[in-house]
Amino acid sequence: MLCLPNKEIAKRLGVSKGTVKRHLESIFNQFPLSVTRTQLLFDAVYKGVIELKDIVRG
Repeated sequence: MLCLPNKEIAKRLGVSKGTVKRHLESIFNQFPLSVTRTQLLFDAVYKGVIELKDIVRG
């Protein structure tokens, strides 16, 4: 779901866009440097936390 816009993530989870945004901000704030969704995604795949098949739209 990381590759989806906040609106779509919110729809799939049944929460508001604001909730998604706040949770993502909380995740991003745990890193000492500025980090993007794409960087988090690649790092998670590299470390084996998620698989590419889990992030493909569909």
